[in-house]
Amino acid sequence: MGVREVLVAARALIADPERWCQGTGRDAYGRRCMHQAIYDAAGHRQSPVFRAACKAIIMEIPTRFPPVIAAFNDTSPHFAVIALFDTAIAKLSPAGVPVADHEYALV
Repeated sequence: MGVREVLVAARALIADPERWCQGTGRDAYGRRCMHQAIYDAAGHRQSPVFRAACKAIIMEIPTRFPPVIAAFNDTSPHFAVIALFDTAIAKLSPAGVPVADHEYALV
């Protein structure tokens, strides 16, 4: 699985606001933050694809935030978290080809 595929899978894990959380990686209800979603999609933290996926997300965090995934996740609304995934995924898409909505449901 490549970086783009990890980000698509991670986005799918938290696409529903009821499956996303702030302030913790995973809560008692099984909801995840965006960093935990990337980890779960990549398989483990030592994976080069996990690190590359995190870097792809960090590169898209607006400059008014620290370049930290948890900080962005914990201070942003759900729609902004999903939009950040969409931006990073779009930049990883071949030749600017739009990402089809059905790709987000592959997880």
